[in-house]
Amino acid sequence: MRAARPPLRKVSVKSPRILSSVLLLASVHWVAADVTITTQPKNATVSVGATAQFTVTATSTAPPLTYQWWFKETALDAAANPSAATRQLSLTNVTLAEAGPDFVVVSDTSGSVTSQVATLTVDATSTKITTGPVATNQGHFVGCAWGDYDRDGFLDLFVATASAGYLGLTDGNSLYRNQGDGTFTKVRVKATIGGKTFWQMREISGGNGCQNDLRAHFGLGDSTNVTMLRIEWPSGVVQEFTDVAAKQFLTIWEPPALRGAMLADGSCQLTITAEPNRAWQIQASTDLKTWQALTTVTPATAVSQYTDANAVGMACRFYSVVAPGWDLR
Repeated sequence: MRAARPPLRKVSVKSPRILSSVLLLASVHWVAADVTITTQPKNATVSVGATAQFTVTATSTAPPLTYQWWFKETALDAAANPSAATRQLSLTNVTLAEAGPDFVVVSDTSGSVTSQVATLTVDATSTKITTGPVATNQGHFVGCAWGDYDRDGFLDLFVATASAGYLGLTDGNSLYRNQGDGTFTKVRVKATIGGKTFWQMREISGGNGCQNDLRAHFGLGDSTNVTMLRIEWPSGVVQEFTDVAAKQFLTIWEPPALRGAMLADGSCQLTITAEPNRAWQIQASTDLKTWQALTTVTPATAVSQYTDANAVGMACRFYSVVAPGWDLR
C-alpha cells in the first residue's frame, strides 16, 4: 500500500528583499534635491594680503536657496565672515594658512548638493601693497611707465592722468622716485657677442604689474654661453655662476640664511630665513667635511626655527641649510 499524495497547491511567495529594495529606491527618489549648480567655483591665485573670491550660481524649483562654504573639512563661520553663507565667498587679507580646497553646499527645501572643489593658491613671493603714495594716491589715471629717470640704478614710476579739461578733470601727472630701498633683484650677465664682451643688467620687481615680464631676458646674439651670471638679491646676498649655456630658462632660488643661538640646556636653536613653501634640508657637521642630515623643513613663512637637541654637550657644531639634492655650501 502507498500513502496517498497530498493534492498540489499553488503558493504565492513574495520576496521581502525585493520589496525593501523597491521601497529604498522610492525613498531616495523622494528626497532628491532640486538644486542645480550652473556655475561652479573656480581655482584662484592671490598674493599674501590680497582678497580672494569664489562664486557659485545655482537654480532650484524648491526655493529658497541657502549656502554654506567649507574649507577643507570645516564649515566656515558665517558669524566671523558673513560671506560664508552667500553665493560669493570673500576672503580678505589672505594668509598662507588659507591656501587649499574650498567648496560650497547649496540647499533648498528638498535637499542639498555640493559644488566642485576650488583650490586657493597663495603666492608667497609677492605681497599686496596697501600703504604708501603709489597705493593710496587717487586720480583719473590713463597709463604708466617704469624707467630710471635719475640713473641711480633703481626703476622709477611715471603715472599719466587724463588731459586737463577732459571731462572737467584737472589732475596732474605723477612721478614717483624709487628711493633705492633694495626691493629689486638685479640680474647681470657677461657674455662675448660679436667678438666683444658686454655686461647686461635686468631688474626684477613684483611692482611691475602687467607691464613687464618677471623673467629676466637677455639677448646673446651669437654667444653660446654666458661667461658670468650674477644675481644680487634684495637681502644683499650675491650669487655668481660661470659658463652658463645660452637658450634656456633657469629658475634660481635665493640661498637660505641661517643663524644659531645656544639655549640654556645646551641645545642649539636655529633660525632659518628661506623661500617659504619649499623643502629645505638642515645639515650638521663637527669637522666641516662630513655632513649629516638632521631634518627637512617646509616653512609656511620666510622665517622658521628648529632646535637641535643633539648639540647638548658638543664642543663644536656646524650647520648648513640646503635644498634637498643640492649642495649650496
